[in-house]
Amino acid sequence: MKRLSIRARMTLWYTGILAATVLVLGSVAYGLLMRGLWNEVDGTLERVARAAAQAAQQTETDFVPPDMNDLLRRFYGPNFANRFYQFLDPRGEVDPRLPRERGAPLAVSPQALKNAAEGYGTFETIQTGGTHPVRMFTFPIVAQGRMIKVLQVGTSLE
Repeated sequence: MKRLSIRARMTLWYTGILAATVLVLGSVAYGLLMRGLWNEVDGTLERVARAAAQAAQQTETDFVPPDMNDLLRRFYGPNFANRFYQFLDPRGEVDPRLPRERGAPLAVSPQALKNAAEGYGTFETIQTGGTHPVRMFTFPIVAQGRMIKVLQVGTSLE
């Protein structure tokens, strides 16, 4: 078997080192980009939920403000097709008197309800009937020191 020349061996070594460097840098760049996108989605969902909760607290009733769609469109923009929200009672059941976006009710996990009862919001990624998962933020709406509703705000990760 013929040995490779020094030139060929050095070329293979440098090619391997370059490939490994590109792979590592690409992986780091991808990870940072994904983390930034997740943080941006989570921040948007949290801002929408807090604004909706504040608007609901300012009303005299336990119901949702009538301009809820306008409020959400202001945060999400005019293309509102892949955004989701729903209001639940403190037990996690959909109240038919409250407005809800199209489609079947979204699932709420027991942990998210527990966190809401304790006053914390919960981020979750859930699979729906569609091809893309939905990133959800479950947030309590508190009035006069007690939780009156649970708000779920979500967006497709398409």
